[in-house]
Amino acid sequence: MLYYIYVLSGPLKGIITPLLPNQYSLILHSKEHIENKIENEKLTLYIPCNKKEHEKIITIMLDEHNTKNNKYKIEDGLISKEISKELPLELDKPIYINNFPIS
Repeated sequence: MLYYIYVLSGPLKGIITPLLPNQYSLILHSKEHIENKIENEKLTLYIPCNKKEHEKIITIMLDEHNTKNNKYKIEDGLISKEISKELPLELDKPIYINNFPIS
């Protein structure tokens, strides 16, 4: 199975990126150059955003066999109440965080 991320806002708005089932870290950043790139066991995608308030680190887990097992979790961001909540990732629906579409 092949998944896609469609970027809904920011400098890469309209870009479609294919993803294989795996665990990914999405880094939403507002800087041109990132000083400390994250090195971990997950695949990391860096996606620019327009505002510092939109910066986040999101983990996405894509299941190869059952799409109901797809999840996402906000690992870091400016709003503490949204951090560490694991939520279902519904296909064909955008992810909104604070009324801001991220993918």
